[in-house]
Amino acid sequence: MAKRMRWKRIDMIFLCALALLLGAGSYLFYMVHLPQDRLDGALIVAVLQGDKASVIRDLNAGANPNAVSLAAAPLWVHLFRPKMIARHPVLMDAIWLGEDDIVGDLLDHGANVNVRDDFTGWSALMYAAYYGRSSTCKILLAREADVNATDKKGETALTLAKSPTIIHMLQQAGAKE
Repeated sequence: MAKRMRWKRIDMIFLCALALLLGAGSYLFYMVHLPQDRLDGALIVAVLQGDKASVIRDLNAGANPNAVSLAAAPLWVHLFRPKMIARHPVLMDAIWLGEDDIVGDLLDHGANVNVRDDFTGWSALMYAAYYGRSSTCKILLAREADVNATDKKGETALTLAKSPTIIHMLQQAGAKE
């Protein structure tokens, strides 16, 4: 009888731990980055921290300006649904954070201005337009970003933009609905 109670207790502890892992505890490691190379990993961290000096140091040391990180997702998604995880270039992180200087540095070191997010198919310009980053849109347009690129749903930067300033800027650059 004592043995049976002990196993029930162990099963209960296991189930509670699993529930925590799959529930609220799954956000314990919210951002998971699996770079191919340590230098790229350092670049990703520097961009996420907004550390311009470290970004330039890593780029000058040979980090890939098109380094790819995994998007934020609960741990259970990483374990059981890995195809749902968006792989996106570090340029997208810089745009999302509003780090225009870092966006410019990445582009200066060869980042692809028309790079895409694997999950949504959004381009860098789409990210900037959606998040209302007008100064980033100017940088990307000056680098000849494709204003009429479409994502997996057929949307463009113009259809994703909410700001009248960005909408006008995109129309001036030749964007079509």
